[in-house]
Amino acid sequence: DLANRPEVFGEDVRLLLEQGALLPATAYINAQRLRRRMQAEFARLWTGIDVLLTPATPTAAPPLATPVISIHGEIEDTRAAATRFTRCFNVLGIPAISIPCGFTSDRFPIGLQLSAPGFEERRLLEIACATERELHL
Repeated sequence: DLANRPEVFGEDVRLLLEQGALLPATAYINAQRLRRRMQAEFARLWTGIDVLLTPATPTAAPPLATPVISIHGEIEDTRAAATRFTRCFNVLGIPAISIPCGFTSDRFPIGLQLSAPGFEERRLLEIACATERELHL
């Protein structure tokens, strides 16, 4: 039982698990209701498009071990900021992939996220591959 062995987790994961244990069941139930509504919204979106292109992150990749970054003058936890645009797809179970699409003037990579309807992973990977070829990166 991993819940009784917190030492097997890294500190970051252990802290997230501890935070989750503080949530009441009603918050979880309400989150699941919201999740279903958002899944229905995306289901409508997919009727008109094959793939959705979004930034993978709000900034270019920072140097390794950078604990915080500044986005529009606001200091944010690097990990939280880096996953901001990917979390909704993870929570909703929507297939998504991040591919390189360029570099900053300092040569830090910039990512492009592609997402597609559920069970369209093959098409998503084909589009991602073709996009990478066209970008010549």
